[in-house]
Amino acid sequence: MTNPVCPLCGKEKTTGRGVYHKTCGKIARKPRGRELAKIKYQTDTAGEKARLREWRKNNKEHYLASARKSYEKHKAKVSARLKEHRRRKPWQIVAHKSLNKAVAAGVVVRKPCEICGNARSYGHHNSYLPEDYLKVTWFCQSHHRAWHKLFLPEIPA
Repeated sequence: MTNPVCPLCGKEKTTGRGVYHKTCGKIARKPRGRELAKIKYQTDTAGEKARLREWRKNNKEHYLASARKSYEKHKAKVSARLKEHRRRKPWQIVAHKSLNKAVAAGVVVRKPCEICGNARSYGHHNSYLPEDYLKVTWFCQSHHRAWHKLFLPEIPA
């Protein structure tokens, strides 16, 4: 059996669990689980995202079946979370319903994302006062999440 190669320096070294790297004094091992997911997320490129979108488009049935299976597995959790949200923040539900009815009736026109111009946009309420129900900023999903992350980090999108 050959000794493992350190991914940092490329030399063969061994000590117990993992590979010990003398210059930095750390055990160099392959990242696993959440650590690996975090690295993949941080190093993801636009090309990789485009490849993934293309794969989903070409394998739509497989992707939808996987999504349905995941939903069925977590249906109780999702339902409980939505029920709790409706109980804690009824004013938001009223504002969202008012906006949706106004869009359906043609009183309010859905506009593209104000940042990137994506046609699939969502109305972001800056205020949930009754007189401001129809005053919204239009964001796509990614820019809406980014807005919440920047300005209201404790409130999820």
